[in-house]
Formats: sequence, C-alpha cells, structure tokens
Amino acid sequence: MIDFGIAKATGRTLASDPMMTMLGQPIGTLAYMSPEQAEGSELDVDTRADVYSLGVILYKLLSGAVPWDPRESTVPQFLAKLLSSETLPPLPKERLAVHAETAEQVALARGTDLDRLRKTLSGDIQWVVMKAIEKDRNRRYETANGLRLDLIRYMRGEAVIARPPSTRYRLRRFVGRNRRGVAAAAFAVILLATGAAMTTLGLLRARAAEADALAAREQAQLQAEAAEEVVN
Repeated sequence: MIDFGIAKATGRTLASDPMMTMLGQPIGTLAYMSPEQAEGSELDVDTRADVYSLGVILYKLLSGAVPWDPRESTVPQFLAKLLSSETLPPLPKERLAVHAETAEQVALARGTDLDRLRKTLSGDIQWVVMKAIEKDRNRRYETANGLRLDLIRYMRGEAVIARPPSTRYRLRRFVGRNRRGVAAAAFAVILLATGAAMTTLGLLRARAAEADALAAREQAQLQAEAAEEVVN
C-alpha cells in the first residue's frame, strides 16, 4: 500500500522522536484510511484497504470533499465514525449539499453546472464509489482493477457491478441500529395481531352459536308443527 502521508523526516534520533511509529499504532492519512487500518488490530490489512483509499479519492474528485473530514471534528470522534458499523458514509450528493456555499465552485471546477453535477452524482457512479468505501471490506471491490473495470463499464453506459444496497441488507442495518425500537414495535404488532385474532375468534364463535340457536329454533318449530298435524 502507498500512503505518502506516512512519510517522516529521517534526520532525527528515533529513540527520542515522539512521531516514531509504534507497534499496533494506526498508520496512514486519516481521511483516506480504511476502517481496518484505523482499527490498529491484528487484522490482516490487504489490497482492499487500497481500494478504500482510491474510493475516497474518487469521492473527493466527484463531490469536492472526503466522506468524513478529520478537520471537522476531533480525531477520536472521526475514528469513532469510521469504526462504527452503525454510521454509514454519506452519499457524494449528500456531502455536496453540506457545503452548499461552495457547491457551485465545485461544479465549475469540474467543467459543469450544479444541476448536472447533482444529476451525475445521483447515477450509478455513486454506487461505484460507495462500494469502494464500504466499511465491511468483504463488500468492497476485491482489487483496484475491479474498481477500474466497473468505472469503465460506467463510462461506457453499461451495467455496473456495484448496486444499491438490497432491501434485505438495508433492513438488517436498520434493525442493527434500532434494536430497541424495532423490538418494541414488533411486540406492539404481536399484541395487536393477538388481539385481532382473539376478536375474530370470538366473533366466529358468536356467529356459530347464533347459527346453532337458529337451527335449534327452526327444528323445534318443525317438530311442533308436525305434532299439531298428528293431533288434528
């Protein structure tokens, strides 16, 4: 992996240098660092970390800003958003809207106007970018070449491999972020369904009892009429 933000001056005594890299310390330029790099664990960091960094570069080329800018918060806050599985990066068009005062300049620098840029960012290119910067590296492109090929498909007007997250995936993420609320809503639905079922069952039983009573009354009336005919 190549990250020039890691470079340090070498004309110092390493033993006394507070910037010396330590074992387990996250290494990289924060804004372009993948979650697995930032985690600083023993997780093997592979080429998908490069895909993430390339995705952030593409994101900035399109929207004029990185998904999350460490300068807009403290480093711990930035890392918390980067590492949290419940915090998703904004779409490029959403990030563009955050800086509305400079959006026109961003569009102009890209040789277009704001309306066209917004339209572009609403197309398949946004899904290519978002696949590249997926927090779950298993959902990213496996290699930089995979990202390149999908960009070529996009430029040719062909269907891209990147797709919007499925309804099932989004539902799973929603449930994960709102477990208590979903559990309460599910319990309420169960209560309503149970109440509706009991009401329906009671209604069916009442109707059955009414039908039995009507049939018994008709039977008794027929027997009474038959007995009266025998007497006469």
